[in-house]
Amino acid sequence: MRSLRMLAVAGVALTFAGLGPAVAASASPTASTRQWTSSFFVKGQDADGDAAATSPDGSMVYVAGAAHVGEVQAYNAATGAVIWQHRLSRYPKLLQSAFTSIAVSPDGSTVFVTGYTQIKGGSTEFHQVILAFGATSGTLLWQLVSPDISDASASPVAVSPDSSTVYVTNAILQQTVAYSAATGAVVWTAPTGGNA
Repeated sequence: MRSLRMLAVAGVALTFAGLGPAVAASASPTASTRQWTSSFFVKGQDADGDAAATSPDGSMVYVAGAAHVGEVQAYNAATGAVIWQHRLSRYPKLLQSAFTSIAVSPDGSTVFVTGYTQIKGGSTEFHQVILAFGATSGTLLWQLVSPDISDASASPVAVSPDSSTVYVTNAILQQTVAYSAATGAVVWTAPTGGNA
């Protein structure tokens, strides 16, 4: 059985959140050391960590994935302590779900995740989901659920440099949509889509 697992490792030539000294370019490489390991287990379910992102200041690590349900967790980058977590299954009408992509706004205020879910009592098709969280608190700021799509599909997400707009593509829906980062309102839609 797999478990959603996130590792934060100090790079050989990088200083990451104060975990290790920078190595000069002329110095010979040294072996990396594991700083911490964190995992979660859901009985009777396989679990996957599908996407990870860090806060702009390097103090937080965010991981998105699934264990039959969509799961996102925020970790302290220095210690691996869980700061907050959100599980999509807490909503009683949602069934099988997964988060497949994650992005942090450049100003460090918001975490955006995308993925898919099935809705209890509806069709057997999946729906695209997009959620926005307060980066430090994990507060759910807004959530969108698309119309039916014919298959579960990863939906890459990116944020504009000024942190005002979120862009999400979808290969099945064949579209790219720009959303207001503050409210989730649609800014524009273009008839093109993709997996990356």
